[in-house]
Amino acid sequence: MVAPLLHWLYFPKRSAKTPSQRTTVPLHLVLIVPFVLLSTGAVGIVGYLSWRSGQRAISDVVEQLQAKIGDHIEEKLTVYLETPHLINRINADAVQRGELNVTSRTSERYLWQQIQRFESVSWIYYGSEQEGSFVGITRANPDRSLQIVVNDATTNFEGHYYTVDSQGNRQQRVQVISSIYDARSRPWYQTAVQKRQASWSEIYQTFELPSLIISAALPLYNTSGDVLGVVGADLDLEDISHFLASLEISPSGQAFIVERSGQLVASSASETPYRFNERLRQPQRLLAIESTDRLIQSAARHLNQQFGSLDSILGEQQLDFYLSGQRQFLRVLPFRDRRGIDWLIVVVVPESDFIAQIYAQRRTTIVLCTLALLGTIALGLWMSRWISYPIQQLSQASGLLAQGDWHEPLNEDSPITELQVLTHSFNYTATQLQQSFCRVRTALEESQEKFTDSEARFRHAFHDAPIGMALIGLDDRWLQVNPMLCDMLGYPETELLTMTASTLVHPDDLSKLNHNIQQLSQSDDRNAQVELRYCCQDGRVAWGRLSLSLVRDVEDCPCYYVAQIQDITEQHAIDRMKNEFISIVSHELRTPLTAIRGFLGLLDTGIYDNKPDKAKHMITQALTNSDRLVRLVNDILELERQSSGRVQWVMEVCQAATLINQAIAGMQSIADEALINLVVSSATGSVWAAPDAMIQTLTNLLSNAIKFSPPHSIITLSAQPHLNHVLFQVKDQGRGIPDDKLEMIFERFQQVDVSDARQKGGTGLGLAICQSIIHQHGGKIWVESHIGVGSTFYFTIPSSPSSL
Repeated sequence: MVAPLLHWLYFPKRSAKTPSQRTTVPLHLVLIVPFVLLSTGAVGIVGYLSWRSGQRAISDVVEQLQAKIGDHIEEKLTVYLETPHLINRINADAVQRGELNVTSRTSERYLWQQIQRFESVSWIYYGSEQEGSFVGITRANPDRSLQIVVNDATTNFEGHYYTVDSQGNRQQRVQVISSIYDARSRPWYQTAVQKRQASWSEIYQTFELPSLIISAALPLYNTSGDVLGVVGADLDLEDISHFLASLEISPSGQAFIVERSGQLVASSASETPYRFNERLRQPQRLLAIESTDRLIQSAARHLNQQFGSLDSILGEQQLDFYLSGQRQFLRVLPFRDRRGIDWLIVVVVPESDFIAQIYAQRRTTIVLCTLALLGTIALGLWMSRWISYPIQQLSQASGLLAQGDWHEPLNEDSPITELQVLTHSFNYTATQLQQSFCRVRTALEESQEKFTDSEARFRHAFHDAPIGMALIGLDDRWLQVNPMLCDMLGYPETELLTMTASTLVHPDDLSKLNHNIQQLSQSDDRNAQVELRYCCQDGRVAWGRLSLSLVRDVEDCPCYYVAQIQDITEQHAIDRMKNEFISIVSHELRTPLTAIRGFLGLLDTGIYDNKPDKAKHMITQALTNSDRLVRLVNDILELERQSSGRVQWVMEVCQAATLINQAIAGMQSIADEALINLVVSSATGSVWAAPDAMIQTLTNLLSNAIKFSPPHSIITLSAQPHLNHVLFQVKDQGRGIPDDKLEMIFERFQQVDVSDARQKGGTGLGLAICQSIIHQHGGKIWVESHIGVGSTFYFTIPSSPSSL
């Protein structure tokens, strides 16, 4: 009933717990725990910051290392991959000058001189468009010695390999490739001709060794734009792997280069970027995720998971991932040139290569923290013992003093000044208290008898009060309730005392209650009164007039509330019914009376003296309204008579068929006049009821059905026995009732259309009378309806005892 929040705002909070019920902490813990927490926290924070600083330092060092290695690889690749194109431009000029062709021995010496100047390439060659002839020089044999290679008409387009002397002249033929070779069919040739500019071929297999190479090719054209041939130079990818392996990354770090397809180009691991297929007798490219090196494999998988596709990596990326619980730093650097190279340079460095020193520092930090913690605990225990022992003596003495058993004063010789003063004050206070106890004990014994008599009178008046009374704490709890309040709210006393008072107030009335409480606490008013709705245990809502008083102590501090709650539910119901009845009846009476007064006034003026037909019509209308008033008064009296309980029904066994036939007989003439057929579909079973009341109910339902049914329609009546009752039905083919009116039409003066009272002559009480009769017989009544189809009224009456 009293919101706790208001008490926190207006009254000081008081604890209801006694010292023995509160949670207590020993003094030595109060003294030692802060030392331990502060020391542990300080050392822990320092250790954590040191650890985080070390990790950040590692990250910075690794990022710098990876950036440096990535830049070094990029610079090396730039120079490495530019060399073949430089050779091609030089050779293109040589072809234009006639120094290089496929038939001259001078061309072979020219190529021999050139390959010695550029040791990074494994092939330098020229392929002619005429017949696909080819001349080149290579060091791509196992001993890396130079050999001249010729494929032309003189060799029947077979590959002839010749050793060379110190002057670059062709010597002994050491190998013949028996397959027909046409330079125009090779990937490097076709790529250059197709792109019509300097370009790179796809990575492909060499004829001599199971290795992979990439060719730089430059197409040559005459003045007419016809292809003369293609000059080219090859790079062995294994040279790039050797370069990557020579880099000082970290003890476990790896660097590798992949194409956007995910295939390895080169790596620093001790593996080739291809697998030799024994069945096909040729090498096959290796995907990075298939690498035998676990670090390279995991890094490639992480890139695929992170970006979905390597094509999505557009710029330099710094990432990390975990492998077997260890953090790995990953840096990706795209590498492109204008001739078609689009690779990714990847550098992977495990954090574990740099974290050994961090682990050593962490172990040192843990040892120092442990020593500091143990020292703090030992110091704290000693200090707490030294400080708390005299205080414990004071605590024990105060307990004995409270029990009245303290007699000996405490020793005031303490090394701590504050404790010495405190002990002296305690001894002096204890002496004064003992003297006061004696005086208070005498006064209490004298007042005890007076208080006992007053308390008995209060309890008697509280318990036997004719209205609800209660004591309510400042925390909104019931402290004490009398039986009258329990009866009003429907709760037993034990359950009510476990609840808060405000939970029983209707939610819509809480604002009124809180306003009164605020007014009572902030003003000098001793009493506040308000009418509230209370939610009872059985679900009903009871009205109560609450008179609330605030009890204060001698210091004017609030203690509790005294509440008086008078049950005014019945008074509210009577007032509501009276107002409703007066409003409706005055309206229903005023309408026909006004019409009758108007008709009689017109006749009194004499204007219709010479118009007998008009005068007769006026008199007919006045009689009709008079009949309506009579019906209204009769229905009101009948409904009031039933509601008051003064009707004594004479119950007997009635046959359902007999009741229906008698009701039809009484309404047949009205039905014939309205051109409506009354039909009984089936009528079986017997009921225990007052026959006149049942006929009145059926007659009212038939009257309504006839009023709202169109001519030549059918009204069907039926009665069917069920388990312990008989179900009656009255079904018409009228206009129907809207869904939102189905419950309302059984209330007093309620009609589907307000014009029905004037057009159909109804009073709006017929269905209310039917409902009252059925309920007093222990039955139920309801209606089902569909607009434009019709309505069916149902009601049940208990079966006769003989039929059960």
